[in-house]
Amino acid sequence: MNIFVIGSGMRELKKLMDQIGRTGLTEAVGGCSEIRGCVEMLEESKSDVVFIDTDGLEKGGIDIAKSIRKRMPLIEIIFVSDAAEYAVDAFKVRASGYLLKPLTEQAIGEELLRVKSRLEERRDAQTSVLRVQTFGNFDVFYNGIPLHFRRTRSKEIFAYLVDRQGTEVNMQEIAAVLWPNCEYDHTILNLIHASISDIRNTLRQIGYEGILIKERNVLSINTDRISCDMYDALAGNVHARCRYLGEYMANYTWAEGTAGYLRRQSKMWRVIASDE
Repeated sequence: MNIFVIGSGMRELKKLMDQIGRTGLTEAVGGCSEIRGCVEMLEESKSDVVFIDTDGLEKGGIDIAKSIRKRMPLIEIIFVSDAAEYAVDAFKVRASGYLLKPLTEQAIGEELLRVKSRLEERRDAQTSVLRVQTFGNFDVFYNGIPLHFRRTRSKEIFAYLVDRQGTEVNMQEIAAVLWPNCEYDHTILNLIHASISDIRNTLRQIGYEGILIKERNVLSINTDRISCDMYDALAGNVHARCRYLGEYMANYTWAEGTAGYLRRQSKMWRVIASDE
């Protein structure tokens, strides 16, 4: 568990860093007393937790916390303060904790243990998979609830990547499939990039950013991180094959090629099932 500390005074910053280090619950502790650029330093540090010492910070460090939350939505934020004045605002930016001075190593340790437990739960969740439905209409489910993308095209691009089964696709191919009657220009490319950003942000918010793989001008998905009815059916899963009722990604016309292939395959599945 890597920890970063932000504060306006070097003396107090070093004291807090030493107290955190003595808990024995962290692999590395870094800090920054220069408020300008501290968010960038935090991001580069790849820390799991950030402590914000509110002493001398404008608005109790709330604006800094908002910037951190915007750029690192999953990081654990813990405030350290002389007063509870900004506690309500702190929890509005989803702070994990709000510790009042004078601090003890016990109080810091107890807070870090709670944070450590949440981090471990999140990492366990990241080894699990999203459920992707392709039979019938396309949809993506997280904990049984449909995943919401801010842009309609974001969901469609994700659907196309699922259809490609992990194969890399470039921007021109995506444009040709989703905007078949439009010229491939900067307008279309900007729409694609905006949708990719939306996909990445949506997945990041639930801890699944690693599903989307982007390298230069190509995209693909990590198929090991999703549970997909079509993938399961093609792999021989009888229950998945039974869920196929003749429709595949019915909300997307470009999916007809795979839909036709599945209809042909389903005839073979029925023959195999009757033989068994």
